[in-house]
Amino acid sequence: MKITVEFYGQARRLAKTDKAEIDLGKIRATLRNVSIEVAKRFPELLANILSPETFEPIETYRYNVNGTNTTQNLDVYIKEDDKILLIPIVAGG
Repeated sequence: MKITVEFYGQARRLAKTDKAEIDLGKIRATLRNVSIEVAKRFPELLANILSPETFEPIETYRYNVNGTNTTQNLDVYIKEDDKILLIPIVAGG
């Protein structure tokens, strides 16, 4: 299964790219699998954007799946061609 992860904010600056294609093989993948692969390819995201222990986004970041589901829950299943964003939470006023 191949998916694309897009990076925004500080994640983009640290990864030095706006997106990455991740090959997860033939497993039934979760966001945790994606997050682990992202951390392997972009270790500079560890501690700054992703927790080194759990691979969960820090409290100011979330994963977004297909523009509708923003979550820190890494046990969410994904499917091929899902669009995954690693985005900062922004507040306006």
